[in-house]
Amino acid sequence: MELHMARSYEITVRDRTFIGMTASAVAQDEMLGLVGQAGILPLLNSDESISDMSKVTFMMTVPKNIRDRLAQLATRDLIKTDEGMPVAINLFADNIQDWQLLIIEALRENLGSFFTLSAHGNPAEDDLEEATA
Repeated sequence: MELHMARSYEITVRDRTFIGMTASAVAQDEMLGLVGQAGILPLLNSDESISDMSKVTFMMTVPKNIRDRLAQLATRDLIKTDEGMPVAINLFADNIQDWQLLIIEALRENLGSFFTLSAHGNPAEDDLEEATA
């Protein structure tokens, strides 16, 4: 039995809002591995300077089987708030780019702590180095 200490979050993609819970550590581990293999970690950094067009274009370079698995893992517990419906690709007919943006945001929610790692693996050490420099 897997113990899962989930965190709730909310994502807005254009005019649609979704709520969800973070995935289990096992699922997050798989997501991190797939994101690393696909080379899309930069999309998950909270840097807002990456345009939505660039994000979607970058996602389209990822093989479909990997994109599908990432979508499955990252959106498993997402619900569209105004309808209470579980999220599925069919909700994005005529706006399929929003599906890709949702996947990116859900991955960011699940893997965002990766970006808290410092160059040395210990934020306290980096703070000490900055203070003594």
